[in-house]
Amino acid sequence: MLYKLEKKNHDEWRLTMFYLNLFKMNFRSNYKYKKNFYIQVVTMLLNNVFFLGYWIMFFDIFKSDIFSLIDIFYVYSVVYVAFGLTQLIAGNLPNIATIIATGQLDIYLIKPRNSLLYMIMSKSSIVALGDIIYGLIALSVTLVKTSEYLFILLLYWLLLVVLVVTVIASYYIILGSLTFFIGNSKAITDTGTSALIMFATYPQVKLNPTMTLVLSTIIPSLIISIFPLQILRYSSSYYLLLLFIATAVFLLLSLVTYKQGLKRYESSNSINLNV
Repeated sequence: MLYKLEKKNHDEWRLTMFYLNLFKMNFRSNYKYKKNFYIQVVTMLLNNVFFLGYWIMFFDIFKSDIFSLIDIFYVYSVVYVAFGLTQLIAGNLPNIATIIATGQLDIYLIKPRNSLLYMIMSKSSIVALGDIIYGLIALSVTLVKTSEYLFILLLYWLLLVVLVVTVIASYYIILGSLTFFIGNSKAITDTGTSALIMFATYPQVKLNPTMTLVLSTIIPSLIISIFPLQILRYSSSYYLLLLFIATAVFLLLSLVTYKQGLKRYESSNSINLNV
C-alpha cells in the first residue's frame, strides 16, 4: 500500500515536472529572438496602457451611472491578468479547432499524457506578458485607493484570477471541441472569445435581462468581470459562491465536451507524418 502511494506521488511529480519543462521550453523558444520578444510585449503593453489613460482622462465625460473608475480598474486587473496567463501557459487554446480539424490531434493522442492538457500547453503566447503587466498596473491603481485589509484583498484577487483563468480556458475548450460535432469551429472560437473579452472589458454598458442571461451563459463575460468586481469591491459572498459554481460547471462541461468529441474523432494518420 505504501509502495503504491509512493509510486503515485512519484508519477504525479514527474507529470508536474513534464508540464513545467514544457512551459520552459516554449518560453525559451519565444525568447530566442530577443528583439522580437521585447517588441511584441512592449507593443501589447502600450496598446493596453492607452486604454488605461483613456479611462483616467475621459471617464468624467463618459461617466457611468453604474460603475466608478476604480470599478473599471478592478475588472481590468482580473480580466487582463487571467487572459494573459491563459495565453502564456496554454497558448494552443485558440488553435484547438484547427488542431482537431486538420488531424494534428493524433500527435497528442499517442503520448502517455493527458492529451487535452498536453495539446493546450504545447504552445505559449509570449505577447500575453503585455496583458499581464497591464493587469498588474490596473491592480496597483486599485491598491492606491485601498488602505484596509490589503493582504486579504490580494488573497481574494489571486483566488479570483485562478477561477477566471479556469473559466476562460474552459470556454476555449468548449468552443474548440465543437469541431468534433459540427466541423471546423475556428470561426466560432474566434468570434466567441473576442465577444468574451470585449463585453468583459466594457462593464459600463447597461444590459437588459436577455443580454444579462446571454453574457452569463453562452458568453460568460459577466462571470469573469462583474462577479470578481462584486467580490473584490463589495465583499459579496453570494457572488463568490456563484463564481465557484460557474467555474465548476464550465470546467466540467469543457471536459465532457472534449471527451465525448474524442469518440467521434477519426485519425488522419498524422502520426506517420510526424514520426
